[in-house]
Amino acid sequence: MEAVASVIYNRADGKKELFTNACLKPKQFSCWNKFTTEEADPKNFKIKIPRSVNKNKKNEALWKEAKAIAADMLADAFKPTTTANMYYAKSMIKPPSWANIMTKKETIGSHYFGYLSKHSKFI
Repeated sequence: MEAVASVIYNRADGKKELFTNACLKPKQFSCWNKFTTEEADPKNFKIKIPRSVNKNKKNEALWKEAKAIAADMLADAFKPTTTANMYYAKSMIKPPSWANIMTKKETIGSHYFGYLSKHSKFI
């Protein structure tokens, strides 16, 4: 989670006022792809507790960890764990077209991370 938060942080150049924009830009983070236009508007954005959180204690603990990381980011207490500004999950059937041109590639957990200078402006 910290590595994905680092991608958001790096895309926003560490500027907390740009974190929401970095998250909600279309087709950047699949968890937000299905938001309506109104839900994806950074001015209206509200974090919703995923339904899966209430299903078991492990999900509840992960949700608390995610909220703590976000709180650190907003409090200027977050230190990125990677310089990556792109990532994708190993579980994808076919890697995205940009995956081969990432530099500084690394694997963290079940995700590939890297830097993509060609698309340095995400927000």
